[in-house]
Amino acid sequence: MRYGRLDHLGRPTEQRVQVEAVIYDQVEDNDEIVQYNVVPKYAGTNPIPHEIHFTAYGNKGFTFTYILENPAAYVRTGV
Repeated sequence: MRYGRLDHLGRPTEQRVQVEAVIYDQVEDNDEIVQYNVVPKYAGTNPIPHEIHFTAYGNKGFTFTYILENPAAYVRTGV
C-alpha cells in the first residue's frame, strides 16, 4: 500500500497493520473476494494527508470502512 501511516523507519504503524488485518482475515478465513480502497484526504495545500479512508466490500457481503487519523498531518515540511 502506498498511503498510510509510517513510523520513523518507514514501516507501517501498528494501527494501520491492524486495520489491514481485518480485511486480510476476511479474504484468508472466509475465501471472500474483497475490493479494497485506500484514499488519503488532504487539508488545504498540506502535502501530508490528515486522514486515510479505508473501504472494503466483499462478494459474500463483507463491508468495512475505517478512517485513520494522522496526528502528523499538520506538521509542515519543507515543500
